[in-house]
Amino acid sequence: MQDSPAEVEAMIPKFYVVSLNKFAILFIGTAGLYMVYWFYQQWKSYKLSVNGNQMPILRALFSIFFVHSLFNKLTAFYAIKSGKKSSALSTAATLFVVVSAISFASGYVPEDSELKPFLLVLNLVFTFVLCWFCYQAQWFINYICNDINGESNKEFTGANYAWIAVGALFWCMYVIGIIGHF
Repeated sequence: MQDSPAEVEAMIPKFYVVSLNKFAILFIGTAGLYMVYWFYQQWKSYKLSVNGNQMPILRALFSIFFVHSLFNKLTAFYAIKSGKKSSALSTAATLFVVVSAISFASGYVPEDSELKPFLLVLNLVFTFVLCWFCYQAQWFINYICNDINGESNKEFTGANYAWIAVGALFWCMYVIGIIGHF
């Protein structure tokens, strides 16, 4: 017996919806700092929706350990809602862990190493790569929450602009750091 659309909707917990444009601008504009907030909001929304005992702040701060769990949940709910299977987020989660681990490890390379300038540029690229992985997850979230365009959260707030300003300072310091190594 097929579940009715209402029954399918009832099975799907709520997640944090945001328009893809706003997501990308905040992620890149804050030099990746938005990622922590984004993971926090996803886990907080999920916890409230299922009356769970997850600790959103820890899952956000240690996203490298929880990204598979979140992305697997999204994949499962996408399959329930669409009737289609997708491995996109499984791959994205694995690559997220790999890229995050490389980025973290590169911070331990000595400042006077000949590799340091290369690693700084690589970490710059990694910001965009991590954004892409989470962007894909946000598309799934918007789909399963019936807001594919993120209309319910597409406007920028004063806080968003403030975080982008902070991110601009990070970007300036980062670029100055890269230039200083050449």
